Amino acid sequence: MENAEVREQRRDSAESYLYTDHYTDHHKQIQNTFGQPPAAADQEDIVSEEIHITDQAILVLKHLNQLTGAKYTTAKSTLQNIRARLVDGHTLEELKLVVEYLVDRWLGTKWAKHLNPEAMFKPVKFPGNLLAATAWHDGGRKPEQARSAPAACAERDAAYRRFIGNSLPLQNPGELETLARTEASKAGVRTMQPSYAVPAWNRIWADCAQRLNGGKAA
Repeated sequence: MENAEVREQRRDSAESYLYTDHYTDHHKQIQNTFGQPPAAADQEDIVSEEIHITDQAILVLKHLNQLTGAKYTTAKSTLQNIRARLVDGHTLEELKLVVEYLVDRWLGTKWAKHLNPEAMFKPVKFPGNLLAATAWHDGGRKPEQARSAPAACAERDAAYRRFIGNSLPLQNPGELETLARTEASKAGVRTMQPSYAVPAWNRIWADCAQRLNGGKAA
């Protein structure tokens, strides 16, 4: 249970969002329409709504951290675009769906650098991301790897088990496995949930195989 100090911090955070113009014209309209600060009761309602939006934004951020192994903090600049999309009227579930879709597509690829709140929830990008995520969900959430390489790769899967410690390591692993382990370590694959770690490993493996093959698909 949160104490009075924590509640006050959340209130201060919400009020700091309320009187900025970072997100939409909504808050500016409150001041421009009435020409004076809102009454105390109205202000309490507005602050409560801002706290609710901030809490939801934090849940989205935690979801991103859990799926990717990232450690984004709840700084105002980090939450800014997430909050803006919630203020626009999008739901918590929609934002989480976009996170899951983009993680499935980008984790373990050169696009992984875009798995950050600023890029994922940009106003010009989010509608398209949500549309694609919804189609992905309605289509059964098929992993990217399942479409690009339907045939199972026994060598790849065995190497993954060795990578996460579920199988004894080889004394002299091959060049492909060595490179894949290095890249997977950089990407933090070991810290990911299994449902995202396996596709990430598969993409890294395919990318490394292509690099070792002189840029040609394996």
